[in-house]
Amino acid sequence: MKKTSEQKNAEFIDLLTANGFTLSDETTHDGRPVYSRSWSKQVQVVWYGQQESTMEIRADIAWGIPAIRIFKNSRFEDHRCHTSPKRCVNAMREIVSYAGFEF
Repeated sequence: MKKTSEQKNAEFIDLLTANGFTLSDETTHDGRPVYSRSWSKQVQVVWYGQQESTMEIRADIAWGIPAIRIFKNSRFEDHRCHTSPKRCVNAMREIVSYAGFEF
């Protein structure tokens, strides 16, 4: 049976909160809530020494379609949409682990 957009919204919010995402003060242009989580670590950069590397993912859902925006070191890097909430969370895990952070 196909899930309604309300069911997908609720499932996505449950998955986000279970994985450490919190409701941010930001909203989308049409007033939808945005959930975010950030990671940081110290890295050794040649000629500069220790630097802090950060990654932030902001997630929202519209009409049953989960979307994420990825920021690295406070700069926008990518925007992705996924067909289901579970696929979106799995993609976020892969993105974060590939960047060297721990989900």
